[in-house]
Amino acid sequence: MKKVLVLAPHTDDGELGCGGTVARLLEEGCEVHFAVFSTCAESVPAGFPADELKTEFLSAMESYGIPAEQLILFDFQVRHFPAHRQEILEELVRLNRRIVPDLVLPRRCTMCIRITTPSPRRPSGPSSARASSATRSRGTT
Repeated sequence: MKKVLVLAPHTDDGELGCGGTVARLLEEGCEVHFAVFSTCAESVPAGFPADELKTEFLSAMESYGIPAEQLILFDFQVRHFPAHRQEILEELVRLNRRIVPDLVLPRRCTMCIRITTPSPRRPSGPSSARASSATRSRGTT
C-alpha cells in the first residue's frame, strides 16, 4: 500500500476518527492525503477567528509531517452537505482520479475501503456476480 486518502467531513474528523492509523501508515512510508469537505467557519464560537478550525487542522497536519500539497480543503457549508450532494460526489471522483489511492479512510476506521484491482484468477462481469451470489446462498453445513 502506497497512497492513502483520508476523507473528513469536518476539519477534525480525520485525526479524531483515525489519527492513530494515519500515524502508523506514515511511519510505514505511505503517502497520506487528506480531503476535508468543510472548514466549519460558521461553527467557530464568537471571539475566535473564523478560520480557527482550518488553522488547527493545518497545524495538526504539519505535526504529522504531511506536505501542504497533500491537503485538500473544500469549503462546503457545514450541516448542508445533502444540498451539495452532486458537487461532493464529483469532487470525490476527481480526488480518486488525481490521487489513485490504494486505501481510503473515512472518518471512522471501522469503515476502511481498500482499493484493489480485479484478480486475474477471478472473472469479472455479470456471470461471475451470479456465480458468487449462488455460491453464497448455498452456504455450508
